Amino acid sequence: LAVTGFTLKDVTNNKLRMRFYMNKEFTTNMYSFDATGSLLNTDFGFTTHELSTNIYKMTATVPNSKVTFTLNNGTLFKVIPLTTYDNRFADAYDVSLNCQNVLNSGRTGYTYTSNNTVITGVNTDGVIDIMNYAIQTWTDPILGIQPLSQSTFACSIDADGSLNSVFDISVNVVLNSQNYSIVFTDENSDSWSNYLHLDSSYVLKDWSYNNSGSKSYDASYSQYDGNITITDNMITLYDGSNNFFYIDPVSAGVTDSTNANRITVTIDASANGTKYTIDNIVEKMQQQFDANASLFGSSIKLDSAGYITTRINHSKIYKTSDYRIVFYDPYSFVRCFVGASSVKNTSWDTTVGWILGFRELTEYPLGPEYITIDNDADKDATDLEKKTYGTTMSPYTYDESTNIANIIGDTTVSVNLYNYFMIVLDDYAQNHLNDGLVTMSASDKSMASASFANKGTFTYDPVSGDKIFVGTTSASGNKTTAKQIYAENQKLISRQPVKQEYSSGPFVQDVFAIIPLNVASLANGSVYVETSSSLNKQERLYFGPVNISRMNIKLVNDRGDTVDLNGSDWSCTLQCDQLFQQKSL
Repeated sequence: LAVTGFTLKDVTNNKLRMRFYMNKEFTTNMYSFDATGSLLNTDFGFTTHELSTNIYKMTATVPNSKVTFTLNNGTLFKVIPLTTYDNRFADAYDVSLNCQNVLNSGRTGYTYTSNNTVITGVNTDGVIDIMNYAIQTWTDPILGIQPLSQSTFACSIDADGSLNSVFDISVNVVLNSQNYSIVFTDENSDSWSNYLHLDSSYVLKDWSYNNSGSKSYDASYSQYDGNITITDNMITLYDGSNNFFYIDPVSAGVTDSTNANRITVTIDASANGTKYTIDNIVEKMQQQFDANASLFGSSIKLDSAGYITTRINHSKIYKTSDYRIVFYDPYSFVRCFVGASSVKNTSWDTTVGWILGFRELTEYPLGPEYITIDNDADKDATDLEKKTYGTTMSPYTYDESTNIANIIGDTTVSVNLYNYFMIVLDDYAQNHLNDGLVTMSASDKSMASASFANKGTFTYDPVSGDKIFVGTTSASGNKTTAKQIYAENQKLISRQPVKQEYSSGPFVQDVFAIIPLNVASLANGSVYVETSSSLNKQERLYFGPVNISRMNIKLVNDRGDTVDLNGSDWSCTLQCDQLFQQKSL
């Protein structure tokens, strides 16, 4: 006997499905044969046999038997269940002869009397025919089956007048779900009804079958599909709230501020909530693991004790398209510099990317989607010069089979990081000029607003979010003109902070000389010496006699930063004209 038990109809509607597959077989050895007082006993000589001894073929002999027989309505024999098997409480099979049924079967060649309750003058061939019909077509009144359909009866009269009979009995009873009913009981409460919405009992034969409703007895099952969604003992998941979890990299691994390496495992749910059993959730999570190539080999299991075991196997392969080349950004290049009182960021035009000729963009994300093909210039799509990076003119290719990206800079390589140095000489005297030396100063962002532009006349642009001046009317009724409004808005724009990407250029005082760096032919590691005549032309003239008792000298580059020689020395020679000879004391 097999019962499949309870299952959910599917993982989304959470309705109960019960399917029962039953197959219980009772065979000949589970019965006994009893012919006491029956026709087979009085006329044919059969007695009682216990069929458990595997005596299924019974024989009987009646000496000096008559040649013809009279067959009456009544019991032929009984088949009784033994007390040692599961069918011990079943009713005995009372196999009887009904002459009317014999006549109805089309056997009209016999003599029927007494209102078709007696058949007279039957020879042995007729006995065999009538007996086999009665035995094989006998129907169990409860199960509606013919358990003796494989049994056979035969008889013959010997030359000495003896009647020899042979009864080969075969009992075959198969019970399936049609033969059962199911009853749901709970001594303490109506839990079956309250939680699973079941009636107290069902007759299984009223349910559906595997072969479109036909009632087969050897391979059928009964199935019940509930119409009410089961909501008890379930977890409600809401989309975007509790239907997902993250697999994040550790801080010492491949963590990213944009969570590019984060893996999100999501279980389908609606905004109004979807109910799941824990088994459904485990199944859904395993489906997510299987669908994600980066989680190949991961698993989640629920054991019999209710504990969940999760095995995470992260196998992501990083390709060129997962990276970008960053030559400059506002935060990655912040360092301490010589001569600076605090940390400061470098500028784009001092980075390696600028030196190598990549000057249109500060960073280059890599991938085939950044290829731009100029079809108007050349129909040959394989021409390297016609494949460029995005909106730039830099030639760019990406081979998806090898994940190799090639990008060419938009200008030539410049190995000279600095074009010139400057000697700053502070002699603590103010009555002089620096001949021909001009440096840049930062733009002034402290221009005050006009008197008519008070705080109450400013508002914010709803599109850009910038602060703007919209004009005002004075106490005398005069309105600000369009030019005044424009001028005030330009002052506001000048105060806005601008992200520093290019160096602002040198803004230093007391510049004494500019030293050009002609190092094109200088070998690496060599000492650079500059003695050109142009250096002698750089001088400082004073307005009158001065006494110089101290001075401060430093070397700065063409961007105004103190040159960091990494511990190396530098020196310079100064020529001084002394106009007045000092008298000795």
